[in-house]
Amino acid sequence: MRRIEAERKLDKQRENLTRLQDIIGEIETRIGNFIANEIPDGATLQIGVGGIPNAVINALSNHQHLGLHTEAITDGVLPLIEKGIIDNSLKKIYPGKSLGSLVLGSKHLYEYMDNNP
Repeated sequence: MRRIEAERKLDKQRENLTRLQDIIGEIETRIGNFIANEIPDGATLQIGVGGIPNAVINALSNHQHLGLHTEAITDGVLPLIEKGIIDNSLKKIYPGKSLGSLVLGSKHLYEYMDNNP
């Protein structure tokens, strides 16, 4: 397999993963709202990948001072970071910083992450 062919396949796989993350139906929304109601302002989040984690993220828009210390940083958290909902101000470990092991998402997310301390 040539290198360019492998990159094209990887790009296609990444597109498919991103689409899977975006599937949020009525059941996921109900679960997400229930979970979000249990999360207090100032909590530190660990977010997974998929419909239910994204439904939870979508339901956090009225929260304040959330922290992020997670394995996967996905597109869903970006609006919360940009709006200042995730500000990491109350975290006890690495206050002021979002932490993650990997990034999985859109080109917009990767561009945001590039050189963003």
